[in-house]
Amino acid sequence: MLLALAAVCFWIGLAAAVNRPLRQEIRALQVASASVPAPQRVPDAAAASAPREGADLARAFLAFLPQADLWPQQLQTLHSMVGQSGIELSRVEYDSHRFEHLPGSRLSVRLTMQAGAVPFRKFLHDVLVAMPNLAVERISTERSPDRPDRLNIRLDASLYYRNASPSGDAR
Repeated sequence: MLLALAAVCFWIGLAAAVNRPLRQEIRALQVASASVPAPQRVPDAAAASAPREGADLARAFLAFLPQADLWPQQLQTLHSMVGQSGIELSRVEYDSHRFEHLPGSRLSVRLTMQAGAVPFRKFLHDVLVAMPNLAVERISTERSPDRPDRLNIRLDASLYYRNASPSGDAR
């Protein structure tokens, strides 16, 4: 009998403390959603111009990229930013690839370094702002066993460039 009385009191308390406020909130949301105007359709002219053909998209992508002859300057900028950020650079690897179907190339960079978490985040932000043609592909971090305040970091990134084409065709 006492257990049944406790269950009834629990049910009444649950209904009063939880269910009633939830029902009121649901009603308020229903009233608010009824007053929101229905979504409007995008005009057909805007919808037709939104999708771009592959050639236009490739041309716009290549126009965004810097010329391939700027890679030495960008690498110098990258190394000076490493020096200014207080990051200890232990190894750098480069690899270059040409695009098969586009007049462009990619310079892959792998940086192995030691840094604190905050200086590394600031460095990464500054590099991405300074070089919009840089894409970060992977970041691997682990605690340094000999220095707990530092991280061993491996950053894999690529710099993308367009090749100078005499005909101006970005196929």
